[in-house]
Amino acid sequence: DCIVYMPLHPNVDEMARLLRAGANVVTTASFITGRGYGEPARKQLEDAAQAGGVSLFGSGINPGWVDALVATASSLCRDVNLVRVTESFNIGMWAGDANQDVIGWGRPAHDPEHPKDLEQATLPFGDAVEAIAKMFKFTLDDVRCETEFAHATADLDIPQRTVKKGQVAGVLARWLGIASGQPVIELNAQWTIAAEIEPAWDIAGAYLIEVNGTPQLKLRADVLPADFTLPLEELIATGFVITAMPVVNAIASVVAARAGIVTYADL
Repeated sequence: DCIVYMPLHPNVDEMARLLRAGANVVTTASFITGRGYGEPARKQLEDAAQAGGVSLFGSGINPGWVDALVATASSLCRDVNLVRVTESFNIGMWAGDANQDVIGWGRPAHDPEHPKDLEQATLPFGDAVEAIAKMFKFTLDDVRCETEFAHATADLDIPQRTVKKGQVAGVLARWLGIASGQPVIELNAQWTIAAEIEPAWDIAGAYLIEVNGTPQLKLRADVLPADFTLPLEELIATGFVITAMPVVNAIASVVAARAGIVTYADL
């Protein structure tokens, strides 16, 4: 009925083959709406899903589960004019993982190519802007990414990463959805790998959600290991679990959903 598809890097032809064969697909492979894959790939996947009569759904902790939380929280509101989500974490514990390679830890300060590379590394947040806009019926004129960087104030002892004083040890990718010239969606990915950075960002260690409208909402989501006495490798694995479970727990809903690319707005 359903393939759980979780490679680090997606293979669009492979996904399309699964869909065309009549298997629903749920994935963590940097997919929410397909925007970040490019329009030809998105059309290929949509056409394959329609041909197979099945659904394709992507999620994770953020983007993904947090976006669904935003939608649920907004049911208190009469109107909404801005959605802001900030993921603010020190992720030094995971810095050695292969999926961190693209972020650019340890790159020189003021590298002119780094903003473009960070935008590419965080493309799923652009997908999430599109998905949230659909939830709130915002008509977007533009989706764009702004970046900021923080730098190590000392040589850092980071597992499997070499980061010297003055090199990049903090990144902020701010994805904006613009409607009528004004931001209506702001999704911030703020990550550091150490506290010794300049500027000295205030890292929340949580997901911060703001829904501005009538009324205004502010939520903080702390996602913590079940047991802090577990070995380090099992604490690290919590990050993998919270990425996987929103997809695994959606399987039944995805199998029941309409054919094509679907998001939380459909489920």
